[in-house]
Amino acid sequence: MVKGFSKKVFALNVGAMVLLALCALLGMMSFMRRSVLIGREQAYERLLESSAMQVRLINASIDGKYDILETSAGILGLGLASEEGEAREQIIQLCENGGFSSVGLANPEGLTILSSGETTNISDREYFAYAMQGLRAMTRIGRGEGKVSNEARFILSLPVYYEGEVTGVLFGSLLDENFQSLISSNVYSSRGYTFICDSSGDLILSDAAAPKELIREEPNFIELLSEENAEDISEAARADFAGLQEGLLRCTIDAGDYFATYTPLSLSDWMLVNVVPAESAEADINEMTQTGVIALMSLLALSMAFVAVTLWIAARRQHSLRESQNRVVSRLSKIAMTDSLTGLLNHEAAFDAIRELLSAEDAGRHALFIIDIDRFKQVNDKFGHPEGDRVLIETAGVIKALFRANDITGRLGGDEFVVLMRDAQETDTVLQRAAAVCEGAGRIRAGEDGGFEISASVGVALNSSGESFEELYRKADAALYKAKREGRSRFKLSGSENGDSD
Repeated sequence: MVKGFSKKVFALNVGAMVLLALCALLGMMSFMRRSVLIGREQAYERLLESSAMQVRLINASIDGKYDILETSAGILGLGLASEEGEAREQIIQLCENGGFSSVGLANPEGLTILSSGETTNISDREYFAYAMQGLRAMTRIGRGEGKVSNEARFILSLPVYYEGEVTGVLFGSLLDENFQSLISSNVYSSRGYTFICDSSGDLILSDAAAPKELIREEPNFIELLSEENAEDISEAARADFAGLQEGLLRCTIDAGDYFATYTPLSLSDWMLVNVVPAESAEADINEMTQTGVIALMSLLALSMAFVAVTLWIAARRQHSLRESQNRVVSRLSKIAMTDSLTGLLNHEAAFDAIRELLSAEDAGRHALFIIDIDRFKQVNDKFGHPEGDRVLIETAGVIKALFRANDITGRLGGDEFVVLMRDAQETDTVLQRAAAVCEGAGRIRAGEDGGFEISASVGVALNSSGESFEELYRKADAALYKAKREGRSRFKLSGSENGDSD
């Protein structure tokens, strides 16, 4: 009887184990299917978010260039550079300090002086007509289409005002390689390629790393889709491009399987297109599925004896996944606000923080510093961009050391930095801090033998009650240009004859 009872218990245990095994197997199959679906959704979301973040960074960089042009246009419009000689000096400084390959200033008839010293007439250019109507414009001039240079370039133009009237056009040029540095981001962990197309799909600029099969002799993204894909795919893309709408599709290009996202740029009728090999995007799905299979195989073994422990492990794993996702979100947020080279706030984040502080009802008295490395272009030209990057990093280090943790410090782009010194009650303290910036920059050396001395010019302005950030920025920028004109390696306080380094 005991023996028969043992057989029954054994049979029940075996039956229970088989039932648990079947449940685990069904659960594993269900989990694998759900993992694929969730992984695919996450891959799609990641593709779209990567493109959206890239567009935000590009728009912020272009806005920064426009802010630099806008500041100079305001000074020109106020008559601070009304004489041709002064205007020429102003645009030369703007070209050197603003990160442009060329800068030009045109009168209402289109007669133009360039930072190179040459003159031309741009009255037939579309960007000139837009600017004379009071509008900003971003245009690409193809290779061989220029009036002075044959190089392909992007033109950023805006109107110059005097007493409410458009009295000219100021524009800056960016060469293709300058613009490629804006679009060459880590698209899907550096596994994708980036293009800029117009609303009809014609290629304007491609990522330098893009393979040849994605670039044809007369490339058009929509025509490329129509060659190997169903008509509804290319027509959907054509409609989205014409309406400047974002989208995502899976397509075949030169017998390869790709995901493509496209997102409109805010400053023109252009589209940013990211193309990612499908195997790269789906690698995450496969990895997630494999991880799930291993986990459920372990669950199958443990569930026979330790169901409770298995549930605890699953709960811990879910908690760990949430923490990991939170860390990724936090890191992405920090990356979006930080200049990757110097660790300071980037242009957009710094301006937003300063505007928020100045707009407070009890804003207090603060000092705005605009810091510019003198003759920085010579460092890049003589010693290369890696040496220029090192000088920027050391200059950022000087700024971090001199200002407090609650002061707002940022890099505007190129060789220009901005600082808002909070609660600057004593003017002497502000001037001492500006002098320390000049002294700290003066200790930096460039070149293999350290023979090239670095210096910096600083413009400082103190805010008045109710004063906007734009007004405060113009005052500090005007002070900076005054420091530049008077010999560089010095600082100037807006509205004060004695507030300098002489």
